Amino acid sequence: MSKRLPSSLGFVSLIGGVLFPLLLLVLSSLLAGGPSAVLAGVATRAVLVTFVFFLAGVAGLYLAQRDALGIPGRAGAAVLAVGLLLTIVEGLLTATDVAVPFEDVLAQGAAALMVVGAVGFGTATARAEVLLHARAGGVLLAAALPATFLGTLAMDVAGIQSTVLSALVVGVPFGLAWTVIGFDLMTIRDYGQIVEGRETT
Repeated sequence: MSKRLPSSLGFVSLIGGVLFPLLLLVLSSLLAGGPSAVLAGVATRAVLVTFVFFLAGVAGLYLAQRDALGIPGRAGAAVLAVGLLLTIVEGLLTATDVAVPFEDVLAQGAAALMVVGAVGFGTATARAEVLLHARAGGVLLAAALPATFLGTLAMDVAGIQSTVLSALVVGVPFGLAWTVIGFDLMTIRDYGQIVEGRETT
């Protein structure tokens, strides 16, 4: 399979990984200052766009290593993709003031699918070792959302109320995972021959 498509999708996911925490910081600052509902709405939509980038990253990561993924890894990719897609749809409907039946249930279900999918797909990525930094990227992907949950819970228990810190806790782990994975996918054409050579020895 040509590595051009995974490489292109990797660039998209890397951009998403960089933008995600930055946009969350901007959004948290706008919400804390309360200067403009319009600006906050624009920032919210921009955050949703990064989930589209992550969805592209899932596709690129799957294509790059599909021959090395087992059934659990493929299932994890599918579950993560569905979770991201539902998050995008729910976010867009909410941002456009469209009434969504069982909105909380939909949001929680999408989040649960993202966590389960990311853990499964990330673990499979680390085990497949197709990418240059497969273990690091896979572990980061698998641990990002659980780490976000634990970090948010720790802040609640400690009574810490900081929109900036909350944005960092939510944005940095998942964004870092896709930055590493995106970089690997972008450069897969450069080191692909080396990896293939190792597999044949």
